[in-house]
Amino acid sequence: MQLRSESYEDSESFDQIQYELFNAVANNELRRLKQIFKDFTCLNLIEIANNQKMENLLHVACQHSSMTVIEMIVEYFEKSPHSQMLKHFINMRNYEGYTCIHLASYTGKLQAVEYLHGKGANLHLSNVAGLTAMHTAAQGDSINVMCYLKINGLSIDEKDQNGRTPIHWAAFQSATNAVSFLLAWGAEFNIQDYDNMMTPLHYAVIDGCIQIVRKLLHAGADKNIKDFENLTAYDHAIQKKREIIGQILSSKPGLAETCNLQIPFEKLRRKKRLLVLFLSLYISTFVGSLLFVIPYVASVELFCAFITISVITILLFFGAWLGNPGYLEHKGKCDEHLFSLLKQVSDPSQICAKCQIIQPKRSKHCDICNKCVKVYDHHCPWINNCVGSNNYKYFYLFVLSIFIQLIFQLIFHGIYFSSTEPVEQYFLTIIEDRQALEILHLITSIYCTAMCSIFLICVGILLCVQTSNLLSGITTSEKYGYKPKKTYQKQIEINSEEERFYANSSSITDSISTTVDHEQSLLQGYSDNQKEGVFTNMVDMCFRNNKNPSYDLQI
Repeated sequence: MQLRSESYEDSESFDQIQYELFNAVANNELRRLKQIFKDFTCLNLIEIANNQKMENLLHVACQHSSMTVIEMIVEYFEKSPHSQMLKHFINMRNYEGYTCIHLASYTGKLQAVEYLHGKGANLHLSNVAGLTAMHTAAQGDSINVMCYLKINGLSIDEKDQNGRTPIHWAAFQSATNAVSFLLAWGAEFNIQDYDNMMTPLHYAVIDGCIQIVRKLLHAGADKNIKDFENLTAYDHAIQKKREIIGQILSSKPGLAETCNLQIPFEKLRRKKRLLVLFLSLYISTFVGSLLFVIPYVASVELFCAFITISVITILLFFGAWLGNPGYLEHKGKCDEHLFSLLKQVSDPSQICAKCQIIQPKRSKHCDICNKCVKVYDHHCPWINNCVGSNNYKYFYLFVLSIFIQLIFQLIFHGIYFSSTEPVEQYFLTIIEDRQALEILHLITSIYCTAMCSIFLICVGILLCVQTSNLLSGITTSEKYGYKPKKTYQKQIEINSEEERFYANSSSITDSISTTVDHEQSLLQGYSDNQKEGVFTNMVDMCFRNNKNPSYDLQI
């Protein structure tokens, strides 16, 4: 039916106009909407609402339409005889109590939120269940909107009527980025809601999002908190048949985790004990070999060579241990700075929430050092430091030199065991019992040989990996860090029991789909930086990467 340029006189024409308006807005039909507004200049948009959901045009526009449509609706209202009611119109609620700000926050329409806020929208309104715009923004994984709301005074720990905070909703909706940023902002992650007594970890397990479970555990989430049914997060994993999550929650730090060879599923922090252990073993084998073995089996030339390689090893160790691996830091962190960064990127995962920087390609945030590292290779527990663009050459040469030093020591010990010459006389001034002295020599040599053999195997494997990386021009993180595993894919099945359990939970209307953003690939930009020549790769890894402007922090 074609609309005529006249005012409506009966309910039938009013219903037709209302239908045409909602249809045009829902389908983002700019020309059609413009024509309707041109034909009918005195429509009271406050009266025009979807009877089923009690939604006005702005509600629908904030869910389905472009910014242009939202501006057209507001501008039309401002020119109408009801312009003094604009704030009331913008802050109208639908049948669930959601305002247009709630809906725009969920769909991530930052420009709409800013625009409507400037026109009088109240950012602090809650719906009938107590959800604020921060809750809905967290549900929708809308990081830029969350940051804007935070700047304007909304709390990241605001509770709805059921005691759920934004991180509860983000965990249940698989909003990975939202969880990351909320954790970086200091959101309470062990807080329990009122009705179910569940923490965000419980909801993440029920939803089956492994990424969020890992993030919460690494932040320090308590796995032992029980809900109103006396169930822990692990119990829910068993009930929902989340096998991988169950393994994660039931795992306890073993030798690999203790040695930082595998990342534990607990709060991450630097551990000096491995550095102390390494230095203790290294110094004891070095001193034992130097005092009891090497002087008796090595020529002056070999002895000098051994001392030289040992000094070089120690210097390289200090360079790798104390050197800055290439930390990427921004001084003066604040919400306003983070908000400006979010406006510069299309994907929030490009930004490190903790460091508040746009991560350059090949960089990565180290959860142990709690800093982003330029051309990140890995965090080495034995030097208690990250390996990155700035200290990679020291680390590689340290591994190479200690490998050579260990070979020297094993050769010396082999010669010692095959020698039949007596112990040197000057030790008899310290230990007069020759037999006791020979036993001490033997024990020391066996200990040093065993330690050197174990070290040689471990260092040899590490040297092979690092040499392969060096010749290929890639990092350990790039080589092993991005391995898609079927076992770590999100388990998206939600059974009918879960649907009944959450049937009464307040959420945004079903017509809006939830998007699940995955973690940023560690291979971002890597394919553009592979080099053809082996020599070129070596030079890049050791010297050029730390000076490459494309890997620098962009201010």
